[in-house]
Order: sequence, then C-alpha cells, then structure tokens
Amino acid sequence: MAERTQTVPGIIGIGKAVGGRVVPNAEIFGDMDFSAWLAKRGRTNETPERIERLKSVVLETHKQTGIESRNWAVEGEATSDLAASAIRQACEMAGISPSELSGVTIGTMSQDYGGTPVGSMLQEKLQIGKNDWDSMDVGSACVGFLHSLKSIYNSLDSSFGEDGPYVAGGAEVLSRMSNRKDPQTYPLFGDAAGAVVVANVPDPNNLRSHIAFKFGANGSLAKELGVRVGGSLIPATAQLIEEGGNLIHMNGPVVAEEAVKRMTEFTELALEKAGVKAGDLLLMVPHQANLALIQGVA
Repeated sequence: MAERTQTVPGIIGIGKAVGGRVVPNAEIFGDMDFSAWLAKRGRTNETPERIERLKSVVLETHKQTGIESRNWAVEGEATSDLAASAIRQACEMAGISPSELSGVTIGTMSQDYGGTPVGSMLQEKLQIGKNDWDSMDVGSACVGFLHSLKSIYNSLDSSFGEDGPYVAGGAEVLSRMSNRKDPQTYPLFGDAAGAVVVANVPDPNNLRSHIAFKFGANGSLAKELGVRVGGSLIPATAQLIEEGGNLIHMNGPVVAEEAVKRMTEFTELALEKAGVKAGDLLLMVPHQANLALIQGVA
C-alpha cells in the first residue's frame, strides 16, 4: 500500500449513460393529464379550451428550468444497466478493465428491485468474476453521488481501506416513479447514470489540503419531496397506488427556496474548509437540472 502522505485520492476516469429514449417537452406536456390534476383541486368543470390555456401557462413557466428534453429508459432498461454502461466508459478513460476495480459505491433511490443493492448487481453486469467485490448503495437521493465519492475518498485515504481503484457513481431511473398528473414533477425527472474511477495518485503539490466535503440535512422538510407510499410508515395498497402515492411528489416553491439557500451555504462552507476562494475556481458542477436555481446560486 502506497504511503498515504505521498498520494491523494483522485478521479482518473469519468463516464455517463442516459436512457435510450429522448422525450421532448412537447411530448411531456401533450401526455400530461391536466384534467385529473385540476380535479384534485376541485376544478372539475374546466372546458377543453381552458385546460389547453393552462398547459401553455405551465409550459412557459417550465421554460425557466432550461429543460428542453430529457432521457427516459426504454422497456427492459433498468438502473443497473445505466450504471454499468457509465462504469465501463469511466474505466475506458482510466485505462483499466472493470475486473481491476476493487468495488463500487453508488447513490440511487430507484433500485432495479426493492431491497436488492444495485452495487452488488453490478458485479454480475460487469462480469467482475470475484467474490471480494466491495459494493454499497447510498440512498440519500440527490446527494447520493457526493456521499459515494466521499466514502471512497475516506476508504482510499485510510489504513482500513483498500488501494482501489474504486468507482463512485449515481444512477436513477425516475421516469417510472413520475406522476403524469403532476405538472410540478412530471417534466423534471429523467433517467441517467454517472460514474468516476477513483484511485490514489501522486500528490507532489499537496493538493489534498484543498479537497473538502461538507454535508448537511434538514429533516423538518422530509415530507416536501419524495415518495410517500411503499416505505415502512405507509405500506403500499391498491387504493394508495391508484391515487399515485407511490410516485414522486414535491412542494415546488419550498424545495426551490431551500435548494438555492443550502447549495449556496454549503458551497461557501466547503470553500472555507478547503482554503479556496470562489474566484480560484475554474469549474463548478451543480447537481441540479433547473437553470433558475443554478442562476440563483450563482
């Protein structure tokens, strides 16, 4: 094992994969069931003309997100398939075979099968062919990839870890958890995966002193975004599924305000911890598909 003080965990390969079907806004808003959405709000007597006008208003509002299309998985395509494709691409950039990986940590809330980790399925999908495959799923939704990356950095930088290389990834197929009766969420979520290969690399310039992670949580807002039905609190029933309780719901204004506030706050905290000023940055990659929120943080 290399001397830890002479090396630093570094990203040596990057890969991505997206669902095989491109879905433009015209298809999304054409498919959306506005009448059902209005009925839930007591507006059961809307004319077709008024419903079409409402669609136009919602589409104009949606343009602020900057999203013109999204990729959805095709039939038979699952989260592990996208993750495996992203990992193969990352390994190719890193110049290694997937069989050389020590393991994977992957963030996801949309496993192929409930209770079956995607990480362990990747051992088979990538034909790793060894039993000492170190795999773990991280179920922290939007920050799953960052938690995965931090976990691997800690492992590589600890006497309790392995030499690697490891993969940190994030993969989701959220189209199958999206509610076509909900204009707030249906246009936002897509299907994709990203992966990075991480290994200990030489650190002659002491870059480790400028690497920092900073996380936080606000459990008081837990009910504002998520899937209400199917967990330990509210088991799924036929009626709850019929009502869409097993699909993503979101309180858009609350989530947007919190996202801008917390992304800004924790960017500043991470910069301070790393001893870096915002003006020193060459690139910032936010996990956010909403242009308005990105501009708010900027």
